[in-house]
Amino acid sequence: MNDTFKVTDRFNLCGKVPKSHLAEVVDAIERVPDSIDMSDHRNLDHAIAGNFKRKVRQNFQPFKECEFNCDIAIKKLGMLIEIEKGMGPRLELDILKFQAAFQKAKWNYGVLIVPSTHIKLKLQGSNSPVEYLRRLKTMIGDFDMNIAVIGYEDPREPS
Repeated sequence: MNDTFKVTDRFNLCGKVPKSHLAEVVDAIERVPDSIDMSDHRNLDHAIAGNFKRKVRQNFQPFKECEFNCDIAIKKLGMLIEIEKGMGPRLELDILKFQAAFQKAKWNYGVLIVPSTHIKLKLQGSNSPVEYLRRLKTMIGDFDMNIAVIGYEDPREPS
C-alpha cells in the first residue's frame, strides 16, 4: 500500500481543462494519506481541499438560484470539483451540475475526481467510475464544456 493516494488516470472528458489546473488538483490528491478514514466521506473532501496552496471553498453553491453544491470551488481558476467516494456515484448528475454552473455563473472548468478501484458500477458492466467515464467520453466529447476526470486508487478493499 502507498503512503498517500495515487492518481491512476487523468483525461479531458469534454473540452479542455488547462494542464496547470489539473496539476494542482493532482498534487492535492497525491498528498492525502491513504490511512484516511473513508467511513465518513467528508474526510476525503476536507483532506483534498486542505492540500491546495490557494484559497478554496468547500460545499459551495456556484450560483444563487441553484439547489446543489459542489465539493470544492476554486474561484480564482473558475473551477468546480466533485469528488466521488460513495458506492453509488451519480456521475451524470455531476456533469449536469457543471453544465448549469457554466451557463449561469462564471465557472469555466469542472473536474470529476473518481475512484479507479474499489467501486464497480453494476449497472455499467461492473466498470469502475473511471472506466465508465472513459466510455461516456465518446458520447459527450463534443459538448461545449470543459470537464476533466482524475482517477485515484481507493485505499479500501474492492467491493
